[in-house]
Amino acid sequence: MKTTLLTIAAVVGQSVLVADEGHTIKLHRPAKVGEQLRVEISGSESNIMTRKVGDMEDSEEKKWSAKLKGVVTVLKVSKVGSVVQIKLKVDSFTITEGKFTEAVLEKGTVIKGEKKDAKDQFELWDEESKLGVPLQEGTMVEALKLFFSLNDAEEKDTDDDAFGTAERKQVGDSWKINAKALAESAKNDKVEIDPKNVSGKMILTGIVKAGGHECLEIKGEFTVKGLKPPADFPRNLRVTKSEMTGRVHSKIPVDTSLPEVENNMVMTMIMEVRSRRGQVAMKISRHAETHARAELLKPKK
Repeated sequence: MKTTLLTIAAVVGQSVLVADEGHTIKLHRPAKVGEQLRVEISGSESNIMTRKVGDMEDSEEKKWSAKLKGVVTVLKVSKVGSVVQIKLKVDSFTITEGKFTEAVLEKGTVIKGEKKDAKDQFELWDEESKLGVPLQEGTMVEALKLFFSLNDAEEKDTDDDAFGTAERKQVGDSWKINAKALAESAKNDKVEIDPKNVSGKMILTGIVKAGGHECLEIKGEFTVKGLKPPADFPRNLRVTKSEMTGRVHSKIPVDTSLPEVENNMVMTMIMEVRSRRGQVAMKISRHAETHARAELLKPKK
């Protein structure tokens, strides 16, 4: 009996010791060429522009939501394992605008996506002829860009640089976002950020079961103020206020060799501009949300 009690005590002691060591936080999970994931993604976006000229004011709004199910195959990755090119075989893809919902692509349709010339580009792909037809800009392409974050082949930044931590963490622990790394990463999207205007933190909120795996549940939020306009921004307009806020909620397997299984993201950006002479004032707001689930498929033998 004494031996049994000592054994139990030793096991409990080891468990406590392991718990005290905390968990490795590895947000970036390098993808592999040929890897396949079954995905289920939903999202929405709204853009509102209010314009005031003298005493006259008008506004314009564009709003849509989309749902997508399919299988993604990784075709190309960067040196750090970020996804550069994908092939998507669609199970279903619907877009809702106003009161109307439309199936924009038939089941079995194949789409290729790739980061080219600093832009996410998509094309309808024919497997037999091995030829693609570029998709024209519109709501469907906007939805694909929102759903799939592709990377430049030479890009070395990962989510760990801006949102991760090298320290092991226990449930309830938090860490600050790396403002300098976030500003550096934003340059890839031609967005200029002053690290002094960045604030935010991440929290390990729990250990949960998701997608059949034991996962770290991580939540975070950040705010960026004073976003500088792009180089091609009209010279006759002056930005008087700009702010971007974001919230993320991720479930990533404790096993760092496995990809993220669930992700929720909410982004809001507000920009106020005024003409140099002050005659015209505009407020532009963009709100986007996504909810994604992914299941890594086993390779066919």
